[in-house]
Amino acid sequence: MKSILSILTALVFAVKFSGAQEKEVILKINHKLNENAFALASTAKNNNNEKFNLSRLEYYVSSVMLIDNDDIEIAAKDVYLLVNGNQSDYSLGSYELAGIKQIKFSVGVNTPENNADPAQWPNDHALSPKSPSMHWGWSAGYRFVAMEGKSGSLLDKTFECHALGNDFYFQVTLDATAEEVDGKMQIEINADYARALENISLESGFITHGSFGEAVTVLTNFRDYVFSNLEGKGNTASINEGTSLKIDMFPNPSNGVVQIQLENKAQESALTIQVLDATGKAVMQQNMNANSVEIGDLKQGFYFISVFNNQGILAREKLLVL
Repeated sequence: MKSILSILTALVFAVKFSGAQEKEVILKINHKLNENAFALASTAKNNNNEKFNLSRLEYYVSSVMLIDNDDIEIAAKDVYLLVNGNQSDYSLGSYELAGIKQIKFSVGVNTPENNADPAQWPNDHALSPKSPSMHWGWSAGYRFVAMEGKSGSLLDKTFECHALGNDFYFQVTLDATAEEVDGKMQIEINADYARALENISLESGFITHGSFGEAVTVLTNFRDYVFSNLEGKGNTASINEGTSLKIDMFPNPSNGVVQIQLENKAQESALTIQVLDATGKAVMQQNMNANSVEIGDLKQGFYFISVFNNQGILAREKLLVL
């Protein structure tokens, strides 16, 4: 009797865990520019219908998390990807997973690694010194995103965006299943880099290196718009899924000085407020450490006020200055 019972128990155990064999997980990124496959020097347009091409595209992906069918989160430990638009498949390591329902990751490099010495890494590691450089310096850390190219109606204007900063290490969450391909589990997502330049004026070009202005807009665009699953659904934590803050601006319309107030600020921490003009240029950005903040000396026109944390945009409103 004991032997039969032992056999039955072993069979049940085998059936229960037969789908959770250790397999290598591959992240497949379909690189795009608008509806076309990504290629350097190819012409694309942003949402302002302004033309551009790219001569450089590099960005880091880290803090990858896999969520299985039982809502268990499995961290892809020590995985750092330096994505350049040419390579599509990236190994995330091997895990025992019966299935995958979501993937989470951040664009950039997490702390404290972001502010550590890049020389500590072997030459083939994503965080080792690169040429052209992806490391800004120990205090500032790595370039999270580096985009360079030409823009304007004649594609004769230069733009450069090197975006970085621990405050803008944003997380992306995508609903994405895995399929078995050649004995590996493959998660396939799309990345449209034209959307990284949304709401940015490209006609005259720009050069922004750091954690301000167009650089922050690019990083928030990477979080909110660039990535999607194969069904076209983007970051589930983005503003398109609803906001968690109630934002009040008064007066609105304004004569140039406006007070921003968040009704349920006490529930939030590490908030940043950003003001964009009608062309998408960031004209102000600061940490929001109180329930309200005053904005002064804005010129006449429309503005977009965004409040966000490292998980996504929490509120966005339009402001009219008379």
